[in-house]
Amino acid sequence: EIASFNYPPKDVWILANVMDGVSSELASDSMVTFVFYSIVSGNFKFYSKENGDSDRNPFLEIIAYSDILAADDTLKIYPSDDTYVRGLAEHRNTIYGSDDLVYYKKVDPEVARIGFLKFDLSAIPDTFKSATLHVLASREDQSGVNYIAFSQDDDWNEETRTWNNTFGNVNDKTRIATKYVGTGSRNFVVEDASAFKAGEEVIV
Repeated sequence: EIASFNYPPKDVWILANVMDGVSSELASDSMVTFVFYSIVSGNFKFYSKENGDSDRNPFLEIIAYSDILAADDTLKIYPSDDTYVRGLAEHRNTIYGSDDLVYYKKVDPEVARIGFLKFDLSAIPDTFKSATLHVLASREDQSGVNYIAFSQDDDWNEETRTWNNTFGNVNDKTRIATKYVGTGSRNFVVEDASAFKAGEEVIV
């Protein structure tokens, strides 16, 4: 992960330094995806860009030097896409991109919800000095340590993303358990290798 935080009370902003992820993707395709998840029990959520109040929208705050101003300037970038996916069997093909909240919870494929935010970084100048992600907590009675991961998988949109087209259908499969495994990830933790036989392939 690139950041961890204790989930705050409702309507308190969550801030995360995402300079590394933004810098990496600016040098690549100028798109960045952030992934929200937890490893503790609980149902966490924040306001999406569809929430109906622009003052509650997630955003990236970029500080960059401006030659015109001869001083630092602040740029706000709002997500191009935000959504979440659910691991419960009956919800694995459901699309949540139009929801007014982004949910996430404990990473366990049978119950998991995992949140995604994608940003277009093309407006960020080379002179930028910092990048801070802002999301607004929207649940009153929840607490616990949460995580934000940076993913290089930017080939998705909120109108089509589901659990199955993100992680694959885990029904009747030997499961690989890790905090987050997206299509751009390369590192895995095998929960139990005892069921594997020599020569078998693991497809992810």
